[in-house]
Amino acid sequence: MYSFEEVFYPNYAKVQAVNNQLAFPLALSSELKKSDMIRVTFKGKPLVLLRLEHSIKAFLDRCPHRGYPLSKGCIKGNNIVCSYHGWAFDSDGRLVDLPGDPNFLSGSSSLLQEFKVVEKDGVIWGSESAIDIEEVFTPSVKGTHDRASIVRYIRANKVDIAENFLDALHTHTVHTGIVRSSRPKHRCSVLVESIENGYQAEYTEEDTQTGFLGKLFGGKVLKSIGRIRYPGIIEIEYLSKNDIEMSVVVYIVEESKYLCKLIMRTYLKKTRVPFLMKALLLAPIQLMVFNQDKRVLERQAESLKRNSDFRPLIGRADVMRSCIEKTFAQEFVAYKKNIELCL
Repeated sequence: MYSFEEVFYPNYAKVQAVNNQLAFPLALSSELKKSDMIRVTFKGKPLVLLRLEHSIKAFLDRCPHRGYPLSKGCIKGNNIVCSYHGWAFDSDGRLVDLPGDPNFLSGSSSLLQEFKVVEKDGVIWGSESAIDIEEVFTPSVKGTHDRASIVRYIRANKVDIAENFLDALHTHTVHTGIVRSSRPKHRCSVLVESIENGYQAEYTEEDTQTGFLGKLFGGKVLKSIGRIRYPGIIEIEYLSKNDIEMSVVVYIVEESKYLCKLIMRTYLKKTRVPFLMKALLLAPIQLMVFNQDKRVLERQAESLKRNSDFRPLIGRADVMRSCIEKTFAQEFVAYKKNIELCL
């Protein structure tokens, strides 16, 4: 078993980065319709997210009366109404109606714990304090590529999910013929390095990828880059000589230890071929790959639940596992390391 320090950077200085003001992804904009509300999760806390006439609001998903989830209620006008006893709150969290009390007077202070939210590029973000929209994560391909988005759930822990997206070694066995074939492998140079709030691995292969995806891009893909940034943002880019041909961005939202919501967005370079045509060709393949990974991850999670004392072995070929663990722990190490693999 190799430690993180042995594999990557034997003489490193650890940097602990704690940022409580960082914005977390909550939902796709398309999930929240006008005059509607949904339950989302922020750092393990249940929130009710509501879209009012001129704003989006987020409160702790708990009525202060009896703790009933406000997300099970409804919106009337600009007020949120609890469906248990009918208590109503305005957009600032003030109690404005209390059925059954003939002498009720509206309060002047909020009874609901509010969270800050912003909407950017089709994603709703949340924080415990004011959000600088310029500091919210933006994919490197924004504006230059067409995109499609979906939301899925996996009953597995966030570290294993992140590693699955960033791990190239399982593609021969789990995704045989799609990402890579089972034929003899070729050498690949991997550059692992730190980035802001995370890490990335850049794969440069001696030969083109052998699966269907490689053929789909006509052998143009010369290298790929996998990144993870806190609080759980995955970027996978497939690069040709001059451009990023495709990028997949995954926002991992932890709902509980063994349940994560995945906001997944695929970006394709704009070409003469209509985006809808490319998306219709690619979507079934991506869905197949996702379902294969989901099956593996959920089986793994069930095994881990039965073996609570299990600790994974990390070898030299597991180039991103320790990086992922460090990222979620907000422990960032300044390093740069070349590793040779066979893919």
